[in-house]
Amino acid sequence: VLEEAGSFSFVEPEEKGAIVSDQEGLVRDWILSNEMRVLCKQSELEKGQVLIRLQSDRGVLQLSESDWVSGNLITQYMDASGLNGLSRAAFFSYLQSRGIEMNMAISMNATEIAFSTPKEHLKTVFQVIHELYRPFRFDPSRWPIVLAQHQEMQKQILNSPEILFSFYIQNQNTQNHYFFRPLELSLAQRERAEALAPHFFADPKRFTAIIVGDVDVEEIKEFAMQYLASIPCRKTEGEFS
Repeated sequence: VLEEAGSFSFVEPEEKGAIVSDQEGLVRDWILSNEMRVLCKQSELEKGQVLIRLQSDRGVLQLSESDWVSGNLITQYMDASGLNGLSRAAFFSYLQSRGIEMNMAISMNATEIAFSTPKEHLKTVFQVIHELYRPFRFDPSRWPIVLAQHQEMQKQILNSPEILFSFYIQNQNTQNHYFFRPLELSLAQRERAEALAPHFFADPKRFTAIIVGDVDVEEIKEFAMQYLASIPCRKTEGEFS
């Protein structure tokens, strides 16, 4: 089932999932049928506005040294590619026209997605979240742009004596651990970034969704079953540490 969003079509789940555990209190605490956890708190600190944050558990370092550079470029590559057929500019224009702000980060041991949205566009945010967990279509033509942007950013960093000194201290204190080194872009591999990306979204049970704001809890419950509980656990190929 497709639902049009301008020139973009959301793929609606064929079946919704379920809530298997519901703890009531100041914060509603749900466990979904795919084991994702949802925390929902009603608050009117900013009337008509809702904050949504999805965060994976923080385990061990997810990227090995050989994958560190490619893995660190995944967020920028996804951002540059747009969302499954809709260009980056068109996608963010679509969100901004509805007053929705979105940020995403894939870091050393966690994946985070954050939204700020008017209450009336909550459904759109849940549709976007569901879309992010589907197999992602990268645009290889954007990879050189990602490298060029990061190279320019690194030039600015390396021209700062304060940041260079910080790198030096971190390297000394961590025995030159790769996490604290500037990215060596010559090691970046587009194919490896594309292969690594699904691992960060393959397992919904690693994620907790935190929803705070001017919400109708029963409406959020329906959206959670429709768009979050229906996210399947996908198998990924290859080893991932």
